[in-house]
Amino acid sequence: MALFQDVTKSRLETFRSKLLRARTRRGTTRTVKAVRNIIDWHLRSLWRDAEREGYAGSFPRLDWPRAHREKPDPFDAEERDSILAWFAEHDPYWQPWLFLLFWTGMRHGEAAALRWNDIDLKRGIISISRSRDSGEENAPKTAGSIREIPVVPWVVDLLKRLPRKLHSDGGELVFLTPEGKPMTDTWWPKRGAARRPVDDESKGIWFRCLRSLGIRPRKFYTTRHSFIAWALSEGANLKGLAEYCGTSVQMIEQSYGRYMRKDFLAPLIAARSESLREAAVGGKTGPLTGPPKGVFGKRPQFPTESWWRRGELNPRPKTVRLSPLHAYSAI
Repeated sequence: MALFQDVTKSRLETFRSKLLRARTRRGTTRTVKAVRNIIDWHLRSLWRDAEREGYAGSFPRLDWPRAHREKPDPFDAEERDSILAWFAEHDPYWQPWLFLLFWTGMRHGEAAALRWNDIDLKRGIISISRSRDSGEENAPKTAGSIREIPVVPWVVDLLKRLPRKLHSDGGELVFLTPEGKPMTDTWWPKRGAARRPVDDESKGIWFRCLRSLGIRPRKFYTTRHSFIAWALSEGANLKGLAEYCGTSVQMIEQSYGRYMRKDFLAPLIAARSESLREAAVGGKTGPLTGPPKGVFGKRPQFPTESWWRRGELNPRPKTVRLSPLHAYSAI
């Protein structure tokens, strides 16, 4: 109990400052987010267990600066296809891994933990229930990240072509390192896409690919950003896309709102039925050039006055009353 009482807010602040100043084994400094994960996630989870057993009181609360969240900078369709083509030619081992990430929007840890018994090739569905981070398999990032997603047909075709053991219970991982070991969140950045490269050798194959194609350098997580932005630009349902990617509608609106389709009427017009199309043109062929005709071939009467400014949804037709002078002249 005494050990937990010694952990005060001031000591935690000193520990936080030390983590921010110290360099990692790769010679880089930690971000505020990384330090907060250490304290508020790893240390706090241990503290929570001790508190449940009665060995510790409440965890000291630290004030954290609001982290600046950069707006997603996704690849466009041409850049995405160029990257996949480059890997297919220069390093085909990693092309399926990138192909899956670009066309499903999965997090890298989710794809690294993917096993063959998570994939239903007949139905074209992938079940996501694990994430592989720090060399261990754990639950995904959030409760909403546990999901089943239907994938596009070209991803199903890719998965069918991947090699797998002939006699297997499906428990083996889909993606492994060239040495045949499980993927981790440190292996790919070190060998494939260094998070903070200091020279050309430490940049890994990911940044070498972008440099050779003349594409602006972006982090590897941009594969997820690119899928979400592409889906929104193609008119994907916002709530359905959030559930598909295991995130929230609020996050997509805040981070990817500028990629949403603005021509929301286009899919509605394209989806009209043939019966409505025939009734609209009064049985005649040819494109519509004005207000649609009614079923009886008459155009609907639209009010000429600005009734919508007053909020009158059912305006009454104006009636003209004749004065006695007009009535006398008409006799």
